[in-house]
Amino acid sequence: GFFGTSASAPYVAGMVALLAQASPTTTAANARLALRNTGTAITDARNGITRNAVQADLALAGLTCPPPSTPASFAGNTTSLCPGGQLALTWSAVTGASGYTVQVGGDSGFSNPTSTTTTATNYTFSSTQALSGTFYFRVAANASCGTSSPWSATVQVAYSSQCQTSFTHTYFLSGIARVPGLAPAFWYSDVTILNPAGTSANLRLSFYGVSSFPPATTITLGAHQQETWHDVLSSLFAIAQDKGMIVVESTVPVEALSRTYSQITTGTTVATFGGAYVGLEAGQALGVSRTGFFAALRSDGSFRTNLEFVNASTTPTDLTVSFFTDAGTPIASTTVNVPADRWVQLVTPLPSGQAGAFATVQVLSGGAQVLGWASVIDGASTDPTMISMLVQ
Repeated sequence: GFFGTSASAPYVAGMVALLAQASPTTTAANARLALRNTGTAITDARNGITRNAVQADLALAGLTCPPPSTPASFAGNTTSLCPGGQLALTWSAVTGASGYTVQVGGDSGFSNPTSTTTTATNYTFSSTQALSGTFYFRVAANASCGTSSPWSATVQVAYSSQCQTSFTHTYFLSGIARVPGLAPAFWYSDVTILNPAGTSANLRLSFYGVSSFPPATTITLGAHQQETWHDVLSSLFAIAQDKGMIVVESTVPVEALSRTYSQITTGTTVATFGGAYVGLEAGQALGVSRTGFFAALRSDGSFRTNLEFVNASTTPTDLTVSFFTDAGTPIASTTVNVPADRWVQLVTPLPSGQAGAFATVQVLSGGAQVLGWASVIDGASTDPTMISMLVQ
C-alpha cells in the first residue's frame, strides 16, 4: 500500500521542490534543516513517540529565519540523583535565541520526552519517582520566528529511588527575612552556599520562621561550585512575609553565607548594601558553663541594636542578656526564652542614649547550645553591622 515511508518520501521530495522554487538559492542542506527544525509536533498514540510533521509554510519561514546555533557547554552539576535531590543543568547563551526547550527522557532516544521551555540558560530537575533508572537531558535554542537549533549533546544522570542521604554537617544561618522593619526598611535575604570539596555535596535547606515552617528543600551542589538564591524566602520557599533562620545540612563541609539587606533607594540608586551572616555549626555555640559577649553596640540618634539567638540543640533554655557601658557600668538586663531548634530576635533591647555599649549572655539550661548575632543598624541607610557573639 501507499502509506508510511512509501508515501512520505515523495511528499517530502515534493516539498523540497516547492522550497527550491520559492527560494532558488537554497542549498539542499538548508532545505533539510528547515524541514527538520520546523513543522507541527504529533505524538503517535501507539508508542508515545513525538515527531514533527513537515509543513511547507513553516519550512519556508525557516529558510528566511535560519535556526539558532546549538547550545554549547550543556552540563549538569551531578551524575547521580536521589529522591528529592536537585540536578542543575546549565548551558551557554545562544546569540539570537528567544528561548530554549529542555527535554527530559527515560531513554537515550527520547521516545516519550517531557519538554519545558525557558528563557534562562539553566534548568533545575528533581524527581521522587518510585523506580530507579537513568534520566536523559538535551536542550535546543529557539528563535522567535519559530525555528529551533539541532539538539545539544545528551546529559545522562543515574537515579536511585533507594538511596538515602546521611548529613554530617549542619550550619545555622540567622537573620533570614522578608519582612517590613522600622520605617522605611523592608528586609530581604540572599543565601549563597559554596562547595569547596572535590566531591558533590547533597544539601537540605530548612526554614524555621516566626509563623511558617515550609517543607525542606534538597539540592545537589557539584564539586567546586556555588549557588545563590536571591530573596531566598520568596524564591526557594515561596514565603511572602516572615523572618527566622535557615538550617543547612550537608554531606561534606561547605561555606554557607547570607546577606540581609533593606531596599532603600535615593532616586534610582540603591543606597544600602546590607550585612552578612556566616553559617555556624553547633560546636561554635554557647553552653551553660561559658559566657557570650557582644561588642560595639549602640542605641542613640544614629544607630539602633537588635540581637538574634539560635538554639542549635533539642533543649529549650532561657538566656540572661546584660548590657554595660564602655566602662563596664551596668545598664540593664533582660531574660529571653529560646525554644529548642528555634530562632528568637530581640528588637532594640539596648536602652536608648548609649553611644557605646557591650553585652554579656548566659545560658541557663544545661545541654542547650546557643548561637548569637547582633546587628547595629544605621538609621539613615538601614545598613547593619553584623557582630557574631564571642564565646569565652
